[in-house]
This record gives sequence, C-alpha cells and structure tokens, in this order.
Amino acid sequence: MIEPRWSAHNQKWSISIYSNGKRVKTFWSGKPGTAGKREVLKKYNAYMNGTDTSITVAAEWARYLDSLTARTCPEALRNVISISNHHILPKCGKRKLSAMRVTDWQQVINSCQKLNGEPLSKKTLRTIRATIVQFLKYCELDGIDVPSGAALYAPKNAPTVGKEIIPLQAVTRLFDPSEPFSGDYFIHLFRFMCVTGLRPGEAIGLQHGDYSDGWITINRSVNRMCRITPGKNDNARRHIKLADIAIKELKEQIQMTVDLNSPWIFPDTKGDVAIQGTVYEHWKRIAAQLGCPNTCLYSFRHTFISMASVDLPQPMLKAAVGHSVDFDTYGVYAHMSDQQLAQAADILDNSTFKTINQK
Repeated sequence: MIEPRWSAHNQKWSISIYSNGKRVKTFWSGKPGTAGKREVLKKYNAYMNGTDTSITVAAEWARYLDSLTARTCPEALRNVISISNHHILPKCGKRKLSAMRVTDWQQVINSCQKLNGEPLSKKTLRTIRATIVQFLKYCELDGIDVPSGAALYAPKNAPTVGKEIIPLQAVTRLFDPSEPFSGDYFIHLFRFMCVTGLRPGEAIGLQHGDYSDGWITINRSVNRMCRITPGKNDNARRHIKLADIAIKELKEQIQMTVDLNSPWIFPDTKGDVAIQGTVYEHWKRIAAQLGCPNTCLYSFRHTFISMASVDLPQPMLKAAVGHSVDFDTYGVYAHMSDQQLAQAADILDNSTFKTINQK
C-alpha cells in the first residue's frame, strides 16, 4: 500500500506517480499530521479512480503509454510517443483533461505542422487523429469523463502527398542486363518487387518454402526493425500466381544465393534476413543512375499498381497486392480463385510486362 512521505524542506505531505522512471505527477498537502496524510491520500485515490478533475492531459497520457507498452509492438509504441511529443503534448499537455472539448482536440489536429512550418500531409493528420481517438477511448475505460473522438477529422484542405512511381523508361532499364547496376546484389529483389507489387517487408520475408511451381504464399513480413510480423492486415496473407517475368527473377535469385544455404529467398550477403535500410541504400545508388532519386522501396509497389491497373480488373489487382488501402473505395475485398489468379498472371505477361520481358 502506498504511503505519503513528509518533506521537511517543503513542510508538506506528498505522493508521487512515476512512469518509466520519470515523475509525472505529485499530490501535496500542507496540513500537519494525520489530516495531511488523509488529504494527500484522498487526492491520490481520486486520481487513480479517474474522478480527479485536476488530471492533466500529460499525466493521463503517461498512463496511456504505460498501458500501450504491455499490449503493442515496440514500433507502434515509438510512433505514438513521437506523435505525442511532437504534436500533442506541446499543445495541450498542461491543460486539465476534463476541460478538453471536442473542439479543443480538433484544434490540436488543425494546428499540427512540420518543424519547418510546412503543413503535414492528410495521411499524417489522419494518423494523429487516430492516436487521439484511441487515447480518448483509453480515458473512458479508465473511468474518466471525456468526449468521444468520433467527430474528429483531418482537415479537408490538407495536402495529399503523391506516391512517387518509377518511370516506365527507368523500369525498362532496370531489367536491362547491359546496365552497370545489373550486377548489384539486390537487383533481382528490386525487379521482383517491381513485377509483383509486394511490400518491401513481404518480399524480404519470403522463404524457400513459400514458393512452389510458379506460386508464392505470403504469410509473413519483416519490418524495418527486422522483426518478423504476420503482415499488415488479414488480406496481406495471400497466395498468388507469379507472372513469367517474376518467376524468372525468382529463379535467378535462388541460383545466385544457393551456396548461402539460407532459408530466405532474398537474404543478405551472409544468408541472414536482409535489413530494409541496407536494401534501400543499394536502391538509392541505382535510382540515382536511373534518374529517379526521389523513389523508395515502396515505389516498386506503387509502380506495379500503376502499370497493372491498366489491364487488370480491380478485384484481381486488389487480390494481387493484398487489399492495399489505395483501393478501399472500390468496395469489399473479393477473394480470387486459383484459376482467376492464374488468369491475372497471364494478363500481366501478355500486356503490362510484355515489353520489359523481352529483355
């Protein structure tokens, strides 16, 4: 049981709450003797029971982060901490939680911007909005009377950041064996992602047991922290038929790394799981030579979607890319049969990838 401490210096009773080794709140009473101990305990219990209207946003946010530590992955926790430290607590951390109305939380979202003063993208603002909504839900579960975050929104005039794709001319050069970068260790990985639309972590996470007779099964992903996850969402775990050009790159990759005896299809040079940061450094060098320096590993996915959307019906494309959020507006996810997935691969071979497949 927690006990108040007497401070001879301040001539007060106190109880402090700590989070991750840091003091986040202290309750005081200047009354001497037992009366002071009772008063400070009353303040502490009111806070812990969620009935203390003097609780600040920062104090409750610290408790929220503690709860996340036990039930979320480190990467997600870091994202929440970053959002809170940069966009939320500086604006309202010292305010009383009970005084925060929906309009106050909306103003927090509206005022978010980059450190240089530039506006944040709509996607980032939506993430901040979602973080606040989850915090308010936690407060409700903690017994604190707070407004619902359902009405919060990302400003409609927020800029939408374009998804950089690799120009078709650069894609063609990427598959040209006469180009100087064709000997790069990860060249088959880059080509494979370009003609499959796999997320970087999905491609890096492929193991030899996931490939069989022209089909791959995607049931894991390796994130930027090299942590193996089941994938971005339920539809990310999928079974797809590869186009001929993708099979060609996969087989050449397997042959190139056969001496490593690695379980990974696209391992690092030692046979261990590849690190996204290292792979990206390789791509930056190639991208500079191709004249598209602003592209990233996800650009392969966006490039595939851009090329394949010309020929593939939307349900087939959604099945191929694992229900990307880019297609949420097209309705309910449609599961494709093996025959339909094989048909999609044939369409890509005979249309979208026909030109680069001639290299």
